[in-house]
Amino acid sequence: KMRGRGRKLRVVRRRLLLLLVAVAEGLQMSAWGTAAWNWGSAIGEAHDAAASLRSKLATREARSDYVLALKRDAIPWDETALCLALMWQRRARELPAPFAETYAKLVAGEVTAPFAMAEAMAPGLERYCLNVRLEVKRARLDDFVAAIEQNERGTRREPKNIRYSWGPAADDDLAFLFQEQFCGESGFNLHTTSPHFATWEAFANTDPFTAPPRLDIWRARTNLAHEEPPCVVAAAVLASLDFVDAGL
Repeated sequence: KMRGRGRKLRVVRRRLLLLLVAVAEGLQMSAWGTAAWNWGSAIGEAHDAAASLRSKLATREARSDYVLALKRDAIPWDETALCLALMWQRRARELPAPFAETYAKLVAGEVTAPFAMAEAMAPGLERYCLNVRLEVKRARLDDFVAAIEQNERGTRREPKNIRYSWGPAADDDLAFLFQEQFCGESGFNLHTTSPHFATWEAFANTDPFTAPPRLDIWRARTNLAHEEPPCVVAAAVLASLDFVDAGL
């Protein structure tokens, strides 16, 4: 009985925590759509907040670090929404429809919560995906793992990388499967020009495999918000608009 009560208490606490998070998100974003926020004007809270964020993200290095922090969910959502809005405002004439529609709803105060925004804007992303299978010689296994780990570290720091997952096949500990996603083909092309990719290619040219690599390239049609948290979706949206290089 005591264990049953303990489980019920934990469930109640979790529900209360989720409720508090939902309320907090609403409070953080309540200014959108109000006269005090006054988005698009040179007078108001939005102008002051935008000026502060632009100053914070004035350099390419700062913007690159920002995207990495956003992927780790280290940026408050109200600031994330402001950053997205500034980027959408800057690129208004060339936005994919889901970005433009989400922007309009954000400005009106209709869509502000993290998941709602992520789900609405995610269809505007073009995701370039790769599935790879590599079969490794046993004598080269340690070298292979070391090479892959350095490539993984570098790839995850790329603004336009969405996902980099890898591991051994369930039926063969010398076969490794990879699933990679990038913001469009341009994101993948940038990946292939990176120093860590060049290091990987150098290793791959030392004959470490027992069979040619198997590669499938495909374009995701599922909603990224149903696969990744809102922070990852937001980072991908910013990266897809060349936020790091173009700025706000």
